Amino acid sequence: MVFVLVAVYFWYTQFRTVNTSESSTVTDQNQLLGRQFVLLVNKLKAISIDSSFFSSEKFTSLMDLTPTIEIPEKFGRENPFARIGDQ
Repeated sequence: MVFVLVAVYFWYTQFRTVNTSESSTVTDQNQLLGRQFVLLVNKLKAISIDSSFFSSEKFTSLMDLTPTIEIPEKFGRENPFARIGDQ
């Protein structure tokens, strides 16, 4: 237990003392990333989707070819824990 407390203390003190020049560099990088993100979002706003494709003849002529899965009426035993000869 003492070892865990000593380890937590050293871990806390190691990450608590951050060099101010490093923290300002991280802040500058975060601001740059924030600006890049805003620029990308503004580019996405300019995108327009032409939905006339969904009303075209080619799209409406598509057919669903997935097979129908039939579920049997009775599935398994009524009491799965009963002996086989008891039912």
